[in-house]
Amino acid sequence: MINIEIKALYDRTPSTDRLLKKYGFLFDRTENQMDTYFHVNYGRLKIRERDGGDPQLIQYFRDDQKGPKQSYYEIVHLKNVEQVKSTLEEEHGILVIVKKKREIWTWQNIRIHFDCVEKLGNFIEFEIVIDTDGNIQTGQQKAEWLMKKFHLSKTDLIAQSYSDLIMDITD
Repeated sequence: MINIEIKALYDRTPSTDRLLKKYGFLFDRTENQMDTYFHVNYGRLKIRERDGGDPQLIQYFRDDQKGPKQSYYEIVHLKNVEQVKSTLEEEHGILVIVKKKREIWTWQNIRIHFDCVEKLGNFIEFEIVIDTDGNIQTGQQKAEWLMKKFHLSKTDLIAQSYSDLIMDITD
């Protein structure tokens, strides 16, 4: 699967909630997530454990760049998370663990995440899902439109994943 992503430092305000309602975004859920990242040669591999949902094995590939970026990903729902985690830890080793509280809003093919990440702070993340017949350029345009509506400047944007940011502060 493919999506277009943007991540930025962001402190939510009452005007944020007005924007969500104005453009028809619907609250989906809030969940605590723990992402365990494993050492891999290319891309990223993690197990996501979350409140109220099956654990997931997620592999994704994307360039670390500020602004709208393409992300290619696969998600596998896990039944025996402890066995899979143990096997991956034995084979690859754990790189880092990221804990966050995520609030999820949706509209059409867009997901907005408001993340409070342990050790890092508050972020907003846009994910525009591109279906098999979708147009990546249209997804990029939606991402840029969202940046304008939510008043994100280029200096707010984050190129790396949360895992990279946590490793940067713990080195």
